Amino acid sequence: MNTLIGKSNSSAQISALLELIAGVNKHFPKSAKLTLGSQVVTPAQLVATIQGLIDVLRVVVTTRADWHTAVQHKNAGAKSAKPLLLAFHQMLLAMFKDSNTLSDFGIEPHARHAPTVATKAEAVQKTIATRQTRGTVGSRQKLQVHGTVSTPVLAGPPSLNGAASTSATSTLAPKS
Repeated sequence: MNTLIGKSNSSAQISALLELIAGVNKHFPKSAKLTLGSQVVTPAQLVATIQGLIDVLRVVVTTRADWHTAVQHKNAGAKSAKPLLLAFHQMLLAMFKDSNTLSDFGIEPHARHAPTVATKAEAVQKTIATRQTRGTVGSRQKLQVHGTVSTPVLAGPPSLNGAASTSATSTLAPKS
């Protein structure tokens, strides 16, 4: 019964209704009177009602198929036209900055929204944190950095055994 009236697809409903008509024609004589709810109907009236529903469902099936085909054609057309339309839209925005001219094409110019104070403060905090993490400084801070070079003082020329002489004058003075 769910196939007859429920939410199943229309093709399944048509098949079930055709079987229902076949059953009515096979098991009920044409002169029979059927009491359905508060109505008294003949099998011919019942078959006519069911056939009317089948006709409507067939229209639904063909219309649904036509609609799906139309949607597929629309999607294919939109897919092929989209790059061209986007390029044309960008060209118009580049050519015409005047909102009146752009409105002739049905286009509104891009509106730049000013950042809020909170957004600006957050950006400053992020910048400071990044510079501290990376150890970057500005051009004026770089000028203040002066390195000192420490040069080791040699006491004398190296000796042959690898030890440095402790006094420079001892090697220069004559031995007595």
